[in-house]
Amino acid sequence: MLRNQESELIDFRDIDVEEYLADMFVTPDQFVVLSAPKAQNKVRFVQACTHDGEIEVGLGIEILR
Repeated sequence: MLRNQESELIDFRDIDVEEYLADMFVTPDQFVVLSAPKAQNKVRFVQACTHDGEIEVGLGIEILR
């Protein structure tokens, strides 16, 4: 799944990711989240936003016990 504040896509293409990221760089307080249906190398999702001209990235890590 790919999402931001305005929309959410389940079936998306590379160009959709590019458009979401481009919007993140232009629109203040915009974020992008890319979620996997199943964790990949223990990573369930990646989220990004900009802050003071920097890109902040967060990872959703699954720890199985």
